[in-house]
Amino acid sequence: MNPPKPRVLVSFIGKGKRDGASSGYQTTQYSFPDGWQSPPISVFGLALLTYYEQHLRQPIDRWLVLGSPQSNWDALLEGVPEDQQGSALNRVYGKIRDAVKAEEQSSSATGIGQLTQRLLDEWSDALSERLQPMVVKCQLVGWCEAPTSQLQMWRVLSQEVPEGSELVLDITHGFRHQPMLLAPMVVLLGMLKNLSGVELYYGALEMSNRVLKLDLFPELLEYIQHVSVLQTSGDYEPLGKALIEESLHDQLAQIAFMERTNRPINPNRVHKFLAQAQRTLPAEHPLKSDLLDHMRTQMQKHLQPSHLERLLARADEAAEHRDYVVAYTLLFETIVAFAVYQKYPNPQEAMLDHQCRSHAFSELCHRDTTGVLKTLRNVRNTIVHASQPPDGATQKALESDEELQAFYKEASQTVKNFMSSQSES
Repeated sequence: MNPPKPRVLVSFIGKGKRDGASSGYQTTQYSFPDGWQSPPISVFGLALLTYYEQHLRQPIDRWLVLGSPQSNWDALLEGVPEDQQGSALNRVYGKIRDAVKAEEQSSSATGIGQLTQRLLDEWSDALSERLQPMVVKCQLVGWCEAPTSQLQMWRVLSQEVPEGSELVLDITHGFRHQPMLLAPMVVLLGMLKNLSGVELYYGALEMSNRVLKLDLFPELLEYIQHVSVLQTSGDYEPLGKALIEESLHDQLAQIAFMERTNRPINPNRVHKFLAQAQRTLPAEHPLKSDLLDHMRTQMQKHLQPSHLERLLARADEAAEHRDYVVAYTLLFETIVAFAVYQKYPNPQEAMLDHQCRSHAFSELCHRDTTGVLKTLRNVRNTIVHASQPPDGATQKALESDEELQAFYKEASQTVKNFMSSQSES
């Protein structure tokens, strides 16, 4: 049985509004989207902790609080009931409170050295002892204006968010630019740490204390990851499954499997799938519509008018992704199939006979005055079999990525020229 995914709440903490000689957050009751209302509380992160534990019955395992030397770290005491505080906690609280007051007089991003990470570690341990089994981690990330401070924010996230976590983001307090920096960091963190989910909340005091849960945010994160996979590898299945109804998943999986195993795909099957996918998209979801259009463009290779043109389109796409084993294999198969179709009345059977394939390709090579087709065969064999290049032309093509790309373009154009000359005749 797999262990449960850790649930991590990430909050920013700032200074709040100045009230007299010190700063702080206004006490309020937050109204959540499902109707639940928090008790009177000043730090929104504490309202969110209560919401998850008491209302959703999904307690937070780790609370990561990010702030600067001037942040009102002492306000976190509010999370510990008075009857559980005790002298040990209050002693650390006193040091935190005094350090915060001293730092409030500073306008420096680095502070004056009163509120240190060592002191915050002591505060974190004291809070964790009272709030267990939840672990509290208070971390200095500064104002996140300079690159070093921004990188410190990444370092903290990377170190404190466990693999496979479910992330809950609280962007209520702190500087307004910090959530903007957090968003792309979470995209990257999701890829590196395989996050199981992300939720984003904003406690909007200016909107009658209403809590906003930005439901599109996790959906966008998922699409970003899938589009990245599509653009780097050509694999459209993950994006497709995120867009279409579950009833169409098997159709998409079968098309993708046929492509991965280099088997012919009936274009009518692809046309039917894309039409069904389009009909099932909700009209009020323009994002899904745009993403389906993008996926449809990537699947155009399956809609070419002939089997050879579909093979060639798939080879060209693989070359764009620098997947040379696939690119050169499919390009070579395209020209061999073309040669067999020209020579034999029963090409399907002849394609399975090594001698027929060899004879047909050799005859076509005699018509190729450039010698490109012979080099194509040698490059393909060298890549597929991990062997040494048999001649100078093959060795030159394999000297670098640039040379291999350049030769692919030349070979692909040669194949297209042969296919075009035949169609014209």
